[in-house]
Amino acid sequence: MSAFYADESDEWPVYAVERAKSWTPSGPRTLYRLYDDTSVYFLGAEGDGSLSYVEHRDHNAGVTPIVRFVDEDDLDSDTPGVVEPVLDIQDRLNYSTFLLLMAGEHGAHRQRWAAGLELDEGEEPPIGPDRLLHSDSPDTKFGSFDATPLSGYVEVLEQVLRHLAAITQTPPHALLGSLTNLSADALAAAESGLQRRVGERRTSYGESWEQVLRLCSLLAGDLAGWLDTTAQVRWRDTETRSLAAVVDAWGKAVTMLGVPQRATWERLPGVTDTDVARWAEMPVTPDGAGLLADVLARAADPAS
Repeated sequence: MSAFYADESDEWPVYAVERAKSWTPSGPRTLYRLYDDTSVYFLGAEGDGSLSYVEHRDHNAGVTPIVRFVDEDDLDSDTPGVVEPVLDIQDRLNYSTFLLLMAGEHGAHRQRWAAGLELDEGEEPPIGPDRLLHSDSPDTKFGSFDATPLSGYVEVLEQVLRHLAAITQTPPHALLGSLTNLSADALAAAESGLQRRVGERRTSYGESWEQVLRLCSLLAGDLAGWLDTTAQVRWRDTETRSLAAVVDAWGKAVTMLGVPQRATWERLPGVTDTDVARWAEMPVTPDGAGLLADVLARAADPAS
């Protein structure tokens, strides 16, 4: 799809063109959909390169119903996406894997040789990793070539994967599988680059999803939802953090800063909105100090 904006900061495009495939009895056919602020126009590609009108459908939204999801925050520069910048690294990874497999196929086992081995006419030398060489002649000599070491190929693969991890801000242990006795703090430090990149996309994609929900409200006839710009997307917390540290931090925020207790429930890792709603419906149980105070008050007042 290609969308065209009057200004790069505009929320909605002037029009957009989508290219799609359609299957007909005569075979696949390329179709184009042209979107504007009132309708969707269906156009068919002909053999001579021209376009023919098929039909149009009115949506009457008042805006072109296309929402863009920007990979980066900067709209002025070219945004090639996530995959294209690492295609060259992926090619090197594929080639290194191919060399490793070739070396493992032809050189990983020790090649045997024999000098002075008498063979019958037309007989092939019995050379192979599963063959045993023997000779009745005392002049026959046997030996073997060293196997090709594969450690160099493996090191090249690991180096390419480390480069890929650095470019994509992916934790190295996620690609190499080298995870040994790492604490929660060490995991958080290793994933800090990934979390920063995820945070950038949450900011950009969150705005786009809010725009999508407003557009859905408009098409559903909910004008209040269309005009409401206060909605926010709340993403699930995926950071690697110690539960004890999180509880301790928010506990101090409640006691020292006066933050409401229920406001901290949704901040706990793994807690969903369903959990928060179920907790809110549960009766409040007084703490031990409160129970003791009630008991002492009743004991001091015989009338009660």
